[in-house]
This record gives sequence, structure tokens and C-alpha cells, in this order.
Amino acid sequence: MKQIYNLLLISSLDPPELNIRVTPSGDLIQGSDVTVSCIVNSRPEPSSIKWTNITDPDLQDIDCSHKNNTHCMLTLSDINILDSGTYQCQVDNGVKGSPVTLNKNIIVYGPARWYNFDTDDHVNGVSIGATTNFKVWVIARPLPRQDQWKWKFSPSNSSNVMTTDPGHVHLTVYDDMAVLSITNVTISYYGNYCIWTNNQYGGWADDKLMFILKPQGILTFLF
Repeated sequence: MKQIYNLLLISSLDPPELNIRVTPSGDLIQGSDVTVSCIVNSRPEPSSIKWTNITDPDLQDIDCSHKNNTHCMLTLSDINILDSGTYQCQVDNGVKGSPVTLNKNIIVYGPARWYNFDTDDHVNGVSIGATTNFKVWVIARPLPRQDQWKWKFSPSNSSNVMTTDPGHVHLTVYDDMAVLSITNVTISYYGNYCIWTNNQYGGWADDKLMFILKPQGILTFLF
């Protein structure tokens, strides 16, 4: 007697399942190389996998250093605190409910860095002898204590001498960012003006927070 068997294979089609792994684990320190892997479990295989930095509009559709149907590896080399942000992995396999996204906050610790600046009326130059106001946005992690901020001036004819001139300094702290407001500063000399600060991950950040008043009375900001 001949028996006939009918087999029916049922395969479930679901939106992708995602997991994110960061290597190395623990605190990420400036200067490190970091790998952020998006691990994908998908049936059918995904038609697209991509990374974006939703914190920075200039970092969309970041190229993966290694990519296949199961993962997309994002490599960040020589990171600094400005690389901190929310990175998003997006995977689409064409099934209802996709694309699926998963976010990962990347936090980098490092010394203070210049982030932005502003002057009165957004001027490009200040005459010698004028009184003006400055605002400097600084990002650091962890943020320096208030007593770790200094305002210094080095006359152009004595570059090896730094004199402390605190002026009218007001510090406002927002989480890992600070706004340093310097008001009613009289520009009596031309030379190097520095905002110095420090935290446990680095030395004084004068090279990131410096501007020069030239003899012509023009401010040059060193980014």
C-alpha cells in the first residue's frame, strides 16, 4: 500500500528584530576607536540597512564599514565629544510594520572644546579700545566646575606672558554644555585672548577657545 504525505511548510514573515552592540563597552574616551553594530534578525532578508545620526543633520545615511544581511557595522575612529549623539539603525524587509528603527545614545568623554560663539550684533571686528560682549558655547564631559574656568590675555609683544583678566564672566551650565558670557570687556591691547578650562580628561583647552585681536582691530576666531 502506497502512502502519500503532503507537507506544508509555514514560514512566518515578520518585521525585523534589531539589537545594537557597542565595542568597547564602558565609558568611551576621546581618541578611542568605537564599533557600533546593528544586529538584524529578519525573514525575509532585509532590503536595506542603514545608520543615521539623528542628532546631527549632516550625518545622514552613514556608510557601514562592514555590512551583510545580518548586521551593519559602524566604525567611529579617533572619536571626540562632538561625536556624541543619538545614532539610529533602520532596517526594511518589505513586511508590514517595517522599516524598523532602533536608537543608541553614544556618549564620549573628553576635554572641553569650543562649540559656538557670538559677539555683539554678530560683528566681525572690534576696534581697539572698544567695549564689547562675548558669548562662547563650550561642550565637555564631564563639565568643568565653575572654579575651573579662567579668562586670560597675552599681549602680542610678550607671547610668553599670560595675565589673568577675569572681566565680567557669567557661566550658565546646561547638562554637558556651558555658555560663558563675558560682558563689558574693554579691548585695550591686541594679542591673544583665551578662555581656559579643564576637566579630568584633558589639559587646558586654550587651543580650542582662543581668538586674536590684530593691530587692525579685527577679531580672528581660532576654531
